[in-house]
Amino acid sequence: MGAVTSRKKLKGSGKAQRIAAAPLKTARWQVGLNRNELFCLGLVLAATFVAYFPVLKSQFTNYDDNNQILESHLVRNLSFENIKALFSTVIWNQYFPVAMLIMALEFKVFGASALALKTVSVLLHLGNTLLVFQFIRKLFNRFDYALITAALFALNTLQVESVAWLSASFKVGAYTFFALASLLAYVSFLKSRTPVWFGLSLLLFLSSCMCKEQAIALAASLLAIDYLRDRPLFSRRVILEKIPFVIFGLIFAAVTFSLKGKMQNLSRNQKQDLAAQETYTLNEIDRTDKIEDLHLSSFDGKFSLFVLGKTGEATLLARWTLERYGRVDVLVNNAGHSSKVRNIRYVDEREWESVVAVNLTGVYKLTQAVLPGMIERGEGTIVTVSSLAALRPGLIGGAPYGVAKAGVRNLMGHIHTVLRNKGIRATTILPAEVDTPILDNRPLVPDAEARASMMQAEDVARAILLCVTLPARTVIEEIVMSPT
Repeated sequence: MGAVTSRKKLKGSGKAQRIAAAPLKTARWQVGLNRNELFCLGLVLAATFVAYFPVLKSQFTNYDDNNQILESHLVRNLSFENIKALFSTVIWNQYFPVAMLIMALEFKVFGASALALKTVSVLLHLGNTLLVFQFIRKLFNRFDYALITAALFALNTLQVESVAWLSASFKVGAYTFFALASLLAYVSFLKSRTPVWFGLSLLLFLSSCMCKEQAIALAASLLAIDYLRDRPLFSRRVILEKIPFVIFGLIFAAVTFSLKGKMQNLSRNQKQDLAAQETYTLNEIDRTDKIEDLHLSSFDGKFSLFVLGKTGEATLLARWTLERYGRVDVLVNNAGHSSKVRNIRYVDEREWESVVAVNLTGVYKLTQAVLPGMIERGEGTIVTVSSLAALRPGLIGGAPYGVAKAGVRNLMGHIHTVLRNKGIRATTILPAEVDTPILDNRPLVPDAEARASMMQAEDVARAILLCVTLPARTVIEEIVMSPT
């Protein structure tokens, strides 16, 4: 073949044999690495592992790891239905279904083990380091360039957060992996002109986009590769090759800008529509089939307003709403139930439990049911209608009613304090007497004249409307309402 390929055929001195064998050694360099190069690359990987070893000793963070991983039903419960839901769900105004699927698979295998999940994160970073090395080596055919670039990538302090913070690692790490693999496949396509490599590069690009929106910039990287390979950038072939990448990039860019620019409060038209909705007062749901009679206002599937009924069906109501509408952005807890006997000396246990169940336990159950979805999306508003009896206890409201309404006021305060940094707004409205059917339960039912001097249901509804339509940057913690 012109180059000596067998040492048995070499003749002469040892020096002559080494010179004659040079072509064989060169061929080996082209397909792999020699021992020195492998040693240097191994040093980089070992140094990277040592640098990130403390990550393995850390636990889950209290910033997003809980709601995006530990408490996410889409991650914890891997099923065919949830996989479909992953690709149709926007979380925290982001669309990253492939990244979520990867984390769900990890959780299925390792469970809620911080050590195991962070070990995968570190190993993924090491894998990405190898991809950087191989990409630069293929692009420039220079080992030194590849090694230095890989070392800078692996040991850059900017990488620490995306490795140690699991909520970032499963998105950034996966996006980087697919993007680098796409670039490698494209370089292989340029060398072999095999359509399979081009198709693989495009598929990996799409996977990267479905992990992190920054992947849309990859099309520009492909042009940079073409430039380095001295390809005519404005030739018909080069332009046609980039069209599918640009089209998909524009689609994901449009989705990203749409989500990032999404209104945090209802538009003016939506406010008018909400104000125009009929008002329903629902004191009790006695049978499960009455759930179907609930009136839910929905705006493009993004907004749901409903009235909380009997506490025994609070969980059913939450499940039915989430299954039918997919999400709850605004929750209004407006249940009201009081006892016939108001004095603590004579209230029996059955009446006490009945009042607390509707006014407090039901609010707790329904609020707890919708919170995970709100936290995942990074936004949500919870308005609970308490009572002035929470501030001014007495015989008008009665002991059980005052205690329960004070309890939900405290619950909303807890949510505001603990979850406001997650984008959750919690508001308590404390109205005085309102002309509603709950007054019929009083020992002395007010007459028409007394009711005429009270606030009306629509007065409280306007206060609720104000709370839910303010910009997301603003929350009204508490409103106290009284008749003039």
